[in-house]
Amino acid sequence: MSGRSLSLCLIVKNEECNIVNCIKSFECIVDDVVVLDTGSNDHTKALALKNGASVFDFEWTGSFSDARNKCLEYVKTDWCLFVDADERLDSYDPETLDCLMKEVEAIYVRVKTNQDEIEKLKIWKLSAGLKYKLPVHEFLDVGDVKVGVLDDFVIKNESFVDMEKIRLSRKRYIGSLENYYKNNMKYLDRVYFYLCADSFFVEDYKRSYEYGFKYLNLNLGESYFLGKIHYYLGEIELLNGNLKSAKDHIEKAYDILGDLNILHEAYSHILYTLGDKKGAIEYYKKLHE
Repeated sequence: MSGRSLSLCLIVKNEECNIVNCIKSFECIVDDVVVLDTGSNDHTKALALKNGASVFDFEWTGSFSDARNKCLEYVKTDWCLFVDADERLDSYDPETLDCLMKEVEAIYVRVKTNQDEIEKLKIWKLSAGLKYKLPVHEFLDVGDVKVGVLDDFVIKNESFVDMEKIRLSRKRYIGSLENYYKNNMKYLDRVYFYLCADSFFVEDYKRSYEYGFKYLNLNLGESYFLGKIHYYLGEIELLNGNLKSAKDHIEKAYDILGDLNILHEAYSHILYTLGDKKGAIEYYKKLHE
């Protein structure tokens, strides 16, 4: 890439089923692979080494940010590409990637999951000094760093959805974020959003409702987070039988997020309960378009 070097970075634990396919997927665009292992007891480390990675051990602290930031310390290239072991390179254009790397210090790419498609900051220049924040649902605080977006760089997440495993993880995340919240007032938008989202996922609707309104009270502008907050609150109001409020929240979610199946389903249910069967059928049909 015109003299610029790029490392693939991963933090892993017991990923023997994913690590080889992940490395091979991205090897066409990287110059080095750095793997930080947080306590595997399977063949993850051996497989990573066999496929050309530099592997380092890390004693788990309970913080994903600690692990990711430690992994960055072992990077020797100019740029890094941080992925999860269950992610694969789906498509990219080497010319547009190379051109953008000449203009910016951090790059958002598209990440496809089983549920949606979002932009994520995955590639950045080490000299930008970016560090991960928050113990769970970690993110990079870009500050004044010049960023760009590559719509034609697509990463696909191929994780198997184990709902019970996810529920247990989300419960741990709630505890971790609430402990963080006791001693820190930074990044409250993300803390409130994820406490609302994770609580909703584990069906702790009272807690989800509480943090959803804490997020709204921050009075931030329109964003993906705000749209999802209105969706969660709409679903909770629907469960509580508050149909007018539920309808209002889902409509606000539509305004921000656009046509999503989760919104079609919720709105169809609301209209049906309000007695608008024709409208309910219309939105139900959108689920299958």
